[in-house]
Amino acid sequence: QQPLALSSCHIALPAQTQASLVFTAGPPPSSLAGRGQALQMLQLELAAPFVECPRLTIAFSEPDGVAKRVLLHLPVAVARFLQPWILSADEYFRWWRAPGLTERQSSFQFAAAFDADSVRAILRNGAHLAVLENVDPIPTNFVAAGSLATRSGAAPPADSSGYSLMRIEVNPNYGRTAQGLPRAAGRLTVRSRSAAVADALVNALAAHFGGVTAPLP
Repeated sequence: QQPLALSSCHIALPAQTQASLVFTAGPPPSSLAGRGQALQMLQLELAAPFVECPRLTIAFSEPDGVAKRVLLHLPVAVARFLQPWILSADEYFRWWRAPGLTERQSSFQFAAAFDADSVRAILRNGAHLAVLENVDPIPTNFVAAGSLATRSGAAPPADSSGYSLMRIEVNPNYGRTAQGLPRAAGRLTVRSRSAAVADALVNALAAHFGGVTAPLP
């Protein structure tokens, strides 16, 4: 494999995202060895919730001189900027009932055998939420909370913090697998100050637990 000459490496923000993300990038590589890799350093700061992800355009010349361009969508969703928000039971339900929140729901069947510790790990390490223990009166359910780590440092309950509250209601005996084992199902509800965050959380978590997407980063 012969090296590729990289003529440009450009990151662009969609028009609707330009006011929401601030990024700095290190100098791009000028060439790429055959079967090699190059590291491009990026630093992203969140100013406000956004919907469309940044785009990376790479222009290069093949060994025969033919110019090519590749457009990639960077896997940077607004939910990646969440941070845990620890609440008491009274605080959780007070903010859950607060006016002006956007609510999104999704129902799904767990693709794998239901394991409460695995669900907690995904919520904590994948979604970066605080899992709130002994808050929901039903022991098989999960509740969690998080807020956006923004450039301004706004903290909940400020609107710009994009705080989100989540609940998963679990039915451990929803059905049976072909092997006769119990199969659980869940109903996921997110209430958030930001519709973009609510959509991102519901879509990512329901797809992950339902086994229709790759693990959360």
